[in-house]
Amino acid sequence: VDAIIDALLGSHQTLLDLPTDLDRQSTTAMILWAGSSKSTLTLSIDMPSGVHAATGYVSSPLSYIRPKWTVAMGLPKTGHLRAAAGGLVGDLFLADVGVPRSVFMRMGRLGATMSAAGVAGGVSTDRNHPRKYSPPFGDKYLVGLVAVDLKTGRGDGDD
Repeated sequence: VDAIIDALLGSHQTLLDLPTDLDRQSTTAMILWAGSSKSTLTLSIDMPSGVHAATGYVSSPLSYIRPKWTVAMGLPKTGHLRAAAGGLVGDLFLADVGVPRSVFMRMGRLGATMSAAGVAGGVSTDRNHPRKYSPPFGDKYLVGLVAVDLKTGRGDGDD
């Protein structure tokens, strides 16, 4: 096997959320196979299977994917930030899924900061370690989408 693409579980789905015992057993077997594979090239889509998107913790010490890379959809989840500290996501990349530029601008206007301490939600007003939020790759991969009212032709930001 040259590479493994992990997309077994959704970002907020655990093995316990699967509907049948057969589904849970099959998914666990695939996770164990991926872990024992000679391939070191594993890419997880959104969250590594078995790692909780909100907490960053594994649901079972044996049943989670250990990727070399993880590609998050849009913005990092709290679990990405916490799991990265434990080496559970590998190198983290963000896929541009069209989050409008206005979202980032509004976060800045609200005074949101990112905390190096990794608090819940990744956004904090922690004065000890504040860091202004900006898109992770700057504007290089940010595509500014605008909502346009079809009746007036005015878009978001056309004040």
